Amino acid sequence: MAAAESDSQGKGLPVKTMVVMLPSKERSELDSYGCINWQPTTLPEGETAETLETKRQTMSTVFKSAGPQTIETTDVNEFMSLTYTYQRHMLNSWPAPTLCEIQEHWPFLFTKGLCTHFHTLTDIEVDTRLSEALLTKGRRIWNFFQSQRLKWNKETEHLLRECDSAELNHHQIATTAILLLMKYFQEKEDSIFVLADASSTKMSVEREMTSATTSRVIVLGNSLVSATWWMVSMEGKVFYEPEQLHDFASALAVFFASYYVFNLEYQESASTTLEMIQRFFVRINPDVGTKCPAKLGTSCKTGSVVKRKVASSSSQVTTFLQRLTEFEWRTSN
Repeated sequence: MAAAESDSQGKGLPVKTMVVMLPSKERSELDSYGCINWQPTTLPEGETAETLETKRQTMSTVFKSAGPQTIETTDVNEFMSLTYTYQRHMLNSWPAPTLCEIQEHWPFLFTKGLCTHFHTLTDIEVDTRLSEALLTKGRRIWNFFQSQRLKWNKETEHLLRECDSAELNHHQIATTAILLLMKYFQEKEDSIFVLADASSTKMSVEREMTSATTSRVIVLGNSLVSATWWMVSMEGKVFYEPEQLHDFASALAVFFASYYVFNLEYQESASTTLEMIQRFFVRINPDVGTKCPAKLGTSCKTGSVVKRKVASSSSQVTTFLQRLTEFEWRTSN
């Protein structure tokens, strides 16, 4: 047990805890919403707490010496897969660890390893699915708004006019589709996106993000639509930088996957758009529950029960999808 118990942050995983691992009473259904492998209780064949801790330490050493690109190597990929139960133990522990603590222990979760973890957690390849869905469904949403311009408010019409003068590529149409949805649901762009100068660095972005504590997509450029570089921040810190995110779809995939991997709630200010992304683009459609804040819940900061606004995003999403379907049926006949 020496290896597991030597963990500097007290997040070591004793054998009995690993095998009979049950959710903490402070955890709620919101944390495991949409997941099929949120709280694994058995170890991979032939593994013990000690061998998994050794693999974790090995990966940490490799990351520090060779960098995040080593996630592409066979050994790191295999170790990340074998230590999945160990990762979930820390992610689901209570009090909830900070993202900086998680990064210290599992640095490869802050690379493309996040999407691999999300695949094990939900059985969905989020980067591939979002990339394909934004290409096809993004165009459908774009057509829906473009073809009914007289119906929309001034802000939506302004965005459509702004895009008229440009020949948008499919990445820009995908970005515009998300922005159009936010306007339709009357949610502010800055509840998901932060526009920053193209020359901004991680440090400069973090200095300016004094109020954005929930997850954000940092867009580097002159406008949200025309940008070609992105970052993703959580808890006011940038964890994914431009060299890790090759297009808008990959930035959105990391942004969205972080809510599930790190047990984060959808921010109320963008909860309808996030549920639209979840149900329409990623196709996570549980029969019951929500990842939006409930009327009563446990504060992520204090652990105490707090009152929250009731979210009605599901009905709004359903209504929009019905209108989209009806529009496409009418225009195809």
